[in-house]
Amino acid sequence: GEPAMNASSQPAAAVANVRDPSIDWPPPTLSAKKLIDGSSNWLPVPNAEGAAPDDYAWRQRVPKDDALPCPPGRRPYHTILTAQASLYQEWQTKIFYYYFRKAQRLGGRCTEMTGFTRLLAGPPDSLMGYMPTVAVPAASHSVTRGFPVINRPWSMVQWLQLPSFKERVVEDYVYIAETDHMLRRDIPNRATPSLAVGFFFPYM
Repeated sequence: GEPAMNASSQPAAAVANVRDPSIDWPPPTLSAKKLIDGSSNWLPVPNAEGAAPDDYAWRQRVPKDDALPCPPGRRPYHTILTAQASLYQEWQTKIFYYYFRKAQRLGGRCTEMTGFTRLLAGPPDSLMGYMPTVAVPAASHSVTRGFPVINRPWSMVQWLQLPSFKERVVEDYVYIAETDHMLRRDIPNRATPSLAVGFFFPYM
């Protein structure tokens, strides 16, 4: 059946139905810098590590007149905050959402941080009235084997199989966050159709 959910919120600026410019970019470029474990690090554009990377260029063209549309090049993404049903994570979630909204505002009306959904592994709770949330059943102990973090990919798999995912996530890209993350500024979208971008967690 369908998960429990509340109304979704419309982000700072509407998601324009425009062609993704990264489709025309060259293939990902191999960086001279390695990841922590020594593995290869790939870049979305050749000058991605420079002072004025090409994938940031559109930001310099954002008009000061709010009546004008956002410039081509903007690639909105949907933030999916995976969470579990516990008092500890409820507090983490409140802090994350506060800083998400703050970073979204700091990014201005053309921020790429548009949609937001808290993906809760567990029964509906009181935070559903505070932020956009979808609740799906948590994984059983036979699945987690005492490691509840498994609910993070588990809940994503459950939601992807439901029609509500496409109805709610209208952006072409998603950013999957955890409750103990804290955003200090708006995060630009540096992913492309051929390159996923993320922080390197060697213990996972």
